[in-house]
Amino acid sequence: LPAPGRAALEKEMNKVYSQTKEDLCMIMSKAASVALCADIWTKKGMTSSYLGVTAHFTTDGRGQGLTAKNTSSKLIHHPTLAVRRIHGKHSGDKIRVMVDEILGEYR
Repeated sequence: LPAPGRAALEKEMNKVYSQTKEDLCMIMSKAASVALCADIWTKKGMTSSYLGVTAHFTTDGRGQGLTAKNTSSKLIHHPTLAVRRIHGKHSGDKIRVMVDEILGEYR
């Protein structure tokens, strides 16, 4: 069978991405609380910087295991919500706006 073309592959990847994000929102909605971790790192040579945001939470053992490790009756989840390039200076306001935009995608 021939490999799918770029457009077909892009369409399928976007479909899988959207479904995975929807599933993750459903799983996070079952958590009593969600802790967030944000980290910024700069590429060697200081040519570009990135902001990563990760969520950490537990759900009961009957939940989906999309991002989970099972520890007795709880599932521990730690999905990466986003990794985004930071353009310009790393001001507190810029970081806050970026994190707010990322979190807005999961509401």
